[in-house]
Amino acid sequence: MVKLMHEQVSVKEDSPIIARFYDYEHFTYPWHFHQEFEIIYVEESHGEEFINDSKIHFYPGDILFIGANTPHYTKSAPEYYEGNEGLRAKGVIIQFRKDTLPNIIFQYPAYHKIKQLLDRANQGIYFNINHNEHIRKLIENAPKEKGIQLLASILHILDAMADTKNFECISSDTSIEFHGPVDNRFERVISFIRQHFTEEIHTHEVAAHVPMNNTAFCRYFKEKSSKTLTEYVQELRIAYACQLITESSESISQICFRCGFNNIPHFNRIFKRYKKTTPTEYRKQFSLGRTN
Repeated sequence: MVKLMHEQVSVKEDSPIIARFYDYEHFTYPWHFHQEFEIIYVEESHGEEFINDSKIHFYPGDILFIGANTPHYTKSAPEYYEGNEGLRAKGVIIQFRKDTLPNIIFQYPAYHKIKQLLDRANQGIYFNINHNEHIRKLIENAPKEKGIQLLASILHILDAMADTKNFECISSDTSIEFHGPVDNRFERVISFIRQHFTEEIHTHEVAAHVPMNNTAFCRYFKEKSSKTLTEYVQELRIAYACQLITESSESISQICFRCGFNNIPHFNRIFKRYKKTTPTEYRKQFSLGRTN
């Protein structure tokens, strides 16, 4: 079974927003997702950020914005794992839930650009050092704020991000982010699916986990996600396949079965539907230096 961890972010009692400085030997958290949006400012270190089915190289001064429920992980460059005391991963991490933000952002046209930014974050957004100085200064100041001042800082950061055209979406347009309010029942559903998506998985199994009958569950899932269970499972499998293709030396056939597909032709067909290329060609593109 693939380890796609559901991180339970510990929020302080006095604030629903986490804004903190970090200082690590290297990034360590595995492929995971959480209910919170996440902003990562990289003051020191370099490496690769994996979002859904793609990756991008990051460097000191870069900023990453990752959507809620979006599978991702941050990997330091190889030299950070060799015990070199002079190398550190430093910066700022900010985490917050969608329901932390004022409702006016989602109700009034004047704030539509922030709503668009939040929707786009499920692909992962990359702001490189050359165009983000004003955003970076706001982020660096956030951990020093508390209460309403911290909320105001988050809004200023989002407004600055939404106002710039100098950004890059990391992953493809295929979204594995769920839209609309996420209740506890739906959190259990997506957590169950993400723990078992490489196995043979059936609607009645997921429905029974909630519990709901099949018809009600299919309607409920489609309303929450705008897609069927089959479509969502396929997206997770393809995202995981992309990770293995670019990170491991396993053969395409090994990856096919490891991701939960029953046969190679079916895997190739589904992969090409989402990535517009075959698994073999996808591996060649990354071996030639492609970063997303």
